[in-house]
Amino acid sequence: MGRLTRHGIRSTVLAVLILGLAPGLWGCAGTGGDGSLASGDLSPRHLYRKARAELRQRNYGQAIQLLQELMTRFGDQPEAEAARLSLAYAYYKAGEHQQAIDTAEAFIRRHPQNANVAYAYYVRGLAAYARSKRDVEQALARPPSPDALASTREAFRFLSELVERFPRSRYFNDAMTRIVKLRNRMARYQIHAAEYDLEAGNVERAVERARYVQKHFARTQSLPAALAVLARGQLVLGRRREAEEVLAALEANYPDDPVTTATREYFSNHRGVQPAR
Repeated sequence: MGRLTRHGIRSTVLAVLILGLAPGLWGCAGTGGDGSLASGDLSPRHLYRKARAELRQRNYGQAIQLLQELMTRFGDQPEAEAARLSLAYAYYKAGEHQQAIDTAEAFIRRHPQNANVAYAYYVRGLAAYARSKRDVEQALARPPSPDALASTREAFRFLSELVERFPRSRYFNDAMTRIVKLRNRMARYQIHAAEYDLEAGNVERAVERARYVQKHFARTQSLPAALAVLARGQLVLGRRREAEEVLAALEANYPDDPVTTATREYFSNHRGVQPAR
């Protein structure tokens, strides 16, 4: 067996520490140092364990403080390096999404070849995904905005990078599931914007958005709504034949969907509709 170098020992210690972070392994970790001791009296190893114990108990603010202290006091120790990844996770759980992203990216820059770097990519994606959910929910209650999907596109990019770089990682399946959900969010927002444009009289713009969803998000849950907007828009624009073709497609493929019923009723109530000018 070859002689371990100082760097090799350091990397091994770091890997062992980080392994405790993986989802499903928290319950296997030790509880750490004597809870009666002040953090200033703890060694880096015990301080790290104490921070992990706080994470398990969902005391994210306390965990963040302990991890920051560890990194400040013991910046040259392997525990400080592992603490950076723990800190990213703690920020994510605390809802401090940008801090989680920045901290995970700092770990990726410092340890690009680390055996657990895939987890840093994963935490970064989780934080961006959570921020996207919040942003889209808020955006759906407001008029359309050009930057409403900025965080969703970022989350999509982060998770896509994870699955491309680490197709065999334990995080692959969850990342793929979240990517599908992000596509649904994007499509849902486009429908929100299309319906807003339709009601505001920007019919051509609404039709354009509906066609965009039909082309780029055909496998999402928003396709029936896109066809409904497209059918209504074509009818308002005086393109009755095209509108009826879209309605027929809705009835054939989504006969029980509420948007199909609503679109059918819209056609019945607007048989004499005048083309938009």
